Amino acid sequence: MLFYELAVLEGFEPWRIWLDEQLDLLPDVTAADFAANLWRDQNFWPNIIELAAGDALRRKGLTVEFDQR
Repeated sequence: MLFYELAVLEGFEPWRIWLDEQLDLLPDVTAADFAANLWRDQNFWPNIIELAAGDALRRKGLTVEFDQR
């Protein structure tokens, strides 16, 4: 139920805005794939943690690259 609430309820709009901001930092194809998988139960929290870690590192002034080789 939490995923549904995050996706639609007004009180979770800041979460959705933050998610959109994080996805906008990814290349278009990567962002589309990431977003498509985000709302699956098994992926949601690991993906949120991955985005939050990248956000925290950028806030500290570090450069973050998704799926760097």
